[in-house]
Amino acid sequence: MKNLVFKRIAAYGMVMLMALSLAVFSPVTVRANDIRVIVDGVPVEDSSNEQTERIELFELPLIHDTRLAQALGGIASRHISRANAYRMGVSIGIIKNGEVLYINHGRTNRGGEKITEHTLYELGSITKVFTGILLADLANKGDVSINDTLDKYFEMASSNVRLINLATHTSGYPRSVEREYVEEAMSEFLKSNPLSNRPGTVYEYSNFGMGVLGRVIELVTGKTYNQVIQETITNQIGMYNTTTILSSRHETLTHATPHDKTGAEGNFMFYLRAIQATGGLKSTAYDMSRFIAANLGSITINEGLSDAFSFAMKSHWRKGQNHLGLAWNISKKFGFTMFEHGGGSNEGHTSFLIICPQRNAGVIVLANYLSDEASDLVHGIGNDVMKALVEHRLNINTTQIGSRLAMQPGDSGFITELKEMEEIEQSIKRNL
Repeated sequence: MKNLVFKRIAAYGMVMLMALSLAVFSPVTVRANDIRVIVDGVPVEDSSNEQTERIELFELPLIHDTRLAQALGGIASRHISRANAYRMGVSIGIIKNGEVLYINHGRTNRGGEKITEHTLYELGSITKVFTGILLADLANKGDVSINDTLDKYFEMASSNVRLINLATHTSGYPRSVEREYVEEAMSEFLKSNPLSNRPGTVYEYSNFGMGVLGRVIELVTGKTYNQVIQETITNQIGMYNTTTILSSRHETLTHATPHDKTGAEGNFMFYLRAIQATGGLKSTAYDMSRFIAANLGSITINEGLSDAFSFAMKSHWRKGQNHLGLAWNISKKFGFTMFEHGGGSNEGHTSFLIICPQRNAGVIVLANYLSDEASDLVHGIGNDVMKALVEHRLNINTTQIGSRLAMQPGDSGFITELKEMEEIEQSIKRNL
């Protein structure tokens, strides 16, 4: 009996050692001689003339607490099952105390490749959060003031619209404008149309207004929106597959084919031109997990970007209990302050991002369907996972023992038993 127990302990030790090795020796390698990144053996190259020096990637350790990981997997499994969402591709990135868990479900399309944390999705309106950070960075550098009025940059029908109004959806501009993705149409509307409300007084969600802010960023920097995003944010964090423009280097990655509510496939290459800043970014659960970790201080970044993150998360507009940062929606949930934003692309993707700095936690959920069902799914997963994270009282350290769930129906080892997962979830809650 003693020998049997010893063998089991030894076997368990070997499994933990193998998991530790997988976490320490990351699948991402930086080659300094030609500045190439190898992701899971696939080379990812810089796009055309937008090359900048790449950082030496710090790989986030995987969540080592397997009970917590399984509980979080149970939450995701329950939502996917109840939403009858097995036709969707879903990628989830979860950050807690500097550790990461990836949960992936489904395929890119019918008969397509399996979804992974490196699968590309359209972020939709989560792009606005990046736009707010760019404004914060330019303001911190003194290149702009958030109180600059738009007549400094455009010929205007109304002269009292400020940049801060665009970033907080209080400009008085409508949600959308006909042909708003064309620069000339944008300029013509600004020149000839009055506002629906006095700027700074009424919250009215405006894709058009955020697109105008993106054009201001381009005019101030003399660069494209995509270039500014890469130089200021994504290349500083190691988000090398986050972009508004797909190039040849993205061809090696799996793309989550967009689907509308009827199931019809959309065009992943859709380009928003003048209003890229409102919803043009494409990214992965891997990259967005790094974005969350950087916002939480788990990835070392330059002081300028850190200051921009902080400035964007300040409350810049308040009406009653509603607070807005620079694009961030700020709310109180589960007893803590949350920063969040949802997204949906017209072509057929849905997304949700939520961060809780007080509990050092964050969640990104990406799906390749656009429907009420998909929106309920991504928000349900994001909020319930966050609730579990903020209520989790265990002190999770950075011991690097791998814990990754690839949710693929039919795969051996796939934790699909809803009853089993819910029992694990309830067990972990009883021990919080």
